[in-house]
Amino acid sequence: MTILEQEHPDLLVDWSAIEVEAQAGDALIKLSVYLTPHLRTASEKSYYLQKFEKDSHLATIFDRWKAQGSPDLAIWGTELGRKQKATLVEAILWRRFRSRVLTDNAGTHFQELLQILVN
Repeated sequence: MTILEQEHPDLLVDWSAIEVEAQAGDALIKLSVYLTPHLRTASEKSYYLQKFEKDSHLATIFDRWKAQGSPDLAIWGTELGRKQKATLVEAILWRRFRSRVLTDNAGTHFQELLQILVN
């Protein structure tokens, strides 16, 4: 274990865990588009996904949140690339919204859905 790991574990970032959260955030973005009532047609939904799910758009959100002093981004400097910024925004969206969309037994329900796909 390095001195940094011993003395400042809060400064270490587990990108693997962030990427898992980002994947869940990506799923939430898709669900929000598919389930939002004002988007009625497949073409509208596709347009929104193509426009707002791009790394460049998500990186712009990162920059806006960073400029606004978002505490979620306090540890991040200015040297991140577009993909990293997009990944962080998706992960933060998951952190902010997961409790609003998941029930206590959601994992069980998703497991049932997965079993349908597997069998």
